[in-house]
Amino acid sequence: MDNRYWSEWMYRIAGEKIAARFDPDALHDGLHIYALDGSYLGHAACLEAGGFLNVEAAREVARKRSQYTKAMQAEARSEREFTAAEIAARLQSARPDIAPDRPVAEVVRMAAAHPRAPRPAERALSTDEIESNQLLIVTES
Repeated sequence: MDNRYWSEWMYRIAGEKIAARFDPDALHDGLHIYALDGSYLGHAACLEAGGFLNVEAAREVARKRSQYTKAMQAEARSEREFTAAEIAARLQSARPDIAPDRPVAEVVRMAAAHPRAPRPAERALSTDEIESNQLLIVTES
């Protein structure tokens, strides 16, 4: 309900369990505070008034908020129920069939390079290849 109630004497009962009584049709009028044995402790004024004037309005907003939260959770669950493969299968089945007269894509032959196309650069030799070539040259002579 977002209302805050306070009075100077309340510091003495901080941390204790109490009973608070209020008028449900006038939440901003304050609370009457009682000890658990039933003795009256005092009145606590409303320091910060929330958005509701009575309990019924607060319950109605809480009920609608709860319904909205449940609906969002149900929507999230329904989105998680399908795997990626199931979603892909559903999309595939919803897609219209491809016309049968359409040619099927396939590779017939490799395309030849243009005669004026630049030739690929020769690969640089690694140090291991250079050393093995030098060994061959040394052993041949």
